[in-house]
Amino acid sequence: MLRVDGTEEEGRAPPKEYITQSYRTPWGTINPLWAAARDRGYRPDTVHLITPDEEADDVGALVDGLEALQEAFDREPDVQLYSDDPESFEDTAATIQGLIEDRHAAGAKVAVDITPGRTIPKIALFDACLRLDPEHIFYLSVPGYDYRPKPYLKIPFRLQKLIDLTEEVDRDGI
Repeated sequence: MLRVDGTEEEGRAPPKEYITQSYRTPWGTINPLWAAARDRGYRPDTVHLITPDEEADDVGALVDGLEALQEAFDREPDVQLYSDDPESFEDTAATIQGLIEDRHAAGAKVAVDITPGRTIPKIALFDACLRLDPEHIFYLSVPGYDYRPKPYLKIPFRLQKLIDLTEEVDRDGI
């Protein structure tokens, strides 16, 4: 945690943040976070959820699922909602860029999940990642559509792969 003078408090790790988008099914958003927490030990203090409609019924269920997952991994539930226009690259890019810059300025480690979401917001998300250098860019690869509406532990592990693109890609070469 950063002090007011900009130095880090002794013994305290910087907060971890996780930026993601809603998907057609809650599992499409929950499963990548579950994989990051279970398989990579990335357990965020705050989840930032970008969704086209904060008031939709399924968003409430999604937030409940994300909060339950945070609790399961010994974190105080903290899910922040952001609404954007899924057809507007500019709106989504501004939201994501603002989040990454803001969280980095606060001294946080930032992970971005590019698995769920509609095409235009995913492109905006990845574009912001390339420019703003988050600590992790996660993508959970699950073959076919049969498994996507299922919980993480119900999908055979041999069929899934959590990829951290920051480890896979030479950033200087992009």
